Amino acid sequence: MLLKNTHCKDFGLCNGSRGVVRGFRQLENDTGEKYDVIDCEFETSGGDGGTVNVSIDREDFTLNSQGKEVAKRHQFPLRLAYAITIHKCQGMTLTKVEMSLKNVFEHGQAYVALSRASSLKGLRVLSWSP
Repeated sequence: MLLKNTHCKDFGLCNGSRGVVRGFRQLENDTGEKYDVIDCEFETSGGDGGTVNVSIDREDFTLNSQGKEVAKRHQFPLRLAYAITIHKCQGMTLTKVEMSLKNVFEHGQAYVALSRASSLKGLRVLSWSP
């Protein structure tokens, strides 16, 4: 899952886009410095089943306080996302989702989870009991 709006303009890939890691490579810039990239395949945002291959580079994440940089990390803007909570997926549109509704404990929680799916075709419900 992408953690940053990157390739948004070109491919519609934004924070929360889900993809599959296809490989790792090392490239060299103009000054001869080597750097790593991760090759990923993402579904296009049109929901037409199309995919796009993108190389993800490390990016800087900074934390500022009172106008000063207090922390910085240089990482790939990706997170393992084979399982996320109902709370975490709130606001997302998921083209393919498998969910367990076994431990739903609050009114409307199942609705929030089910309404994330963009179609019945990409939805699989496990462990549900009325």
